Amino acid sequence: PRPSANVVVAACPAGHRLAGQRRCVARRALRPGDTAACYAGELYRGQIDHQSYSSDYSCNAAGGMVVDGSRYSNEAAFVNHYHGIAAEPNCRLEDSEELVAAISVMRPVDAGEELLVDYGIEYCLRNQLPHPRAPDWARDLAAMAYLAELTKQVAELETQAAVLQQQQQQQQQHFSGQRRRPEPSNGAVGEDRLQRLVAELAGLQRRCAEEVQLEELSEAGRAPVEAMRRELAE
Repeated sequence: PRPSANVVVAACPAGHRLAGQRRCVARRALRPGDTAACYAGELYRGQIDHQSYSSDYSCNAAGGMVVDGSRYSNEAAFVNHYHGIAAEPNCRLEDSEELVAAISVMRPVDAGEELLVDYGIEYCLRNQLPHPRAPDWARDLAAMAYLAELTKQVAELETQAAVLQQQQQQQQQHFSGQRRRPEPSNGAVGEDRLQRLVAELAGLQRRCAEEVQLEELSEAGRAPVEAMRRELAE
């Protein structure tokens, strides 16, 4: 897509809640009712169609469709959730048959000001972020459910790794008894699979450490969530 005449992508400055990441700011003054930018991306007919490609750069669109900007996007994909940046959003996500999905201005936005929207309660619960309509306990439960799913994935990968290691040991013992070495290709394939499993395990543990926001949970919810996170990291 062509660069927008209304907005531009810029780095979040030091002191910003998302410092080091990107944001979307106004190139010029915008008025309520203005369409700051249409949301560009891959268009899916619905949530079921979109599940295998789900990302943080997707939004609901007209007619129950989903626009996913993870592989193809424009400036609108960098409009952040207002929490921790401003007291309220200055824009909203809007859909229509004409625009499909767009960022619509709710109040006057000065040139250089960051555009902010409300990502909605579902996003906030999934990312353990406060939301006016979400009670603390709901955010705590969302964090626990996320860690429980990671724990399940880790257990499955550990089981696969253990089975693969056992198969390699049995293969080595078998060829040792026959006094000849296994075929190099078989050993290399097994070792490669094992390394991939170890890398996946390490990736899940990193996600556990990086994505669970303890500071956003209630005081009562932090202790059990932290215990689950420690157990996963071991």
